[in-house]
Amino acid sequence: MHAPIEVRITDSSISPNPHAWLDQSISDGPTLYLNATLYRPFLRNVTHWQRYYAAFEYLMKDLGGKPHWAKNFVTPTASEIWHMYPDMEKWVKLREQVDPSGVFVGEWLRRNILDGEEAKKAVEESDEGFVVIGSEGEVVS
Repeated sequence: MHAPIEVRITDSSISPNPHAWLDQSISDGPTLYLNATLYRPFLRNVTHWQRYYAAFEYLMKDLGGKPHWAKNFVTPTASEIWHMYPDMEKWVKLREQVDPSGVFVGEWLRRNILDGEEAKKAVEESDEGFVVIGSEGEVVS
């Protein structure tokens, strides 16, 4: 099995710009990124790939890690994802305002972010109309 681990470090705490609402980095220092990859020979999943990712995600969750939005992740529940991101409610309200008909909503987003009770509450409390984002990343109107 070919399973490299990618390691990188970033430090967005030195930037004067506000963090994105669903940013995985920490705000007060360097962030370590670990990415587990499994190559798919001949476009086929290797045996026990789910166990490999589940074990990696278990270890990362135990250390306070968050999944990368552009990577595969299989074990976090919708509730766990919501609790990883304090600004998730703001993001859901904004998403509902700029895409009320759900044109850009896929099955994963619906299942893991939008179908939970937290999302339904956020959308119910959302105002209709245009959205203005302030200099600190807050929804102004």
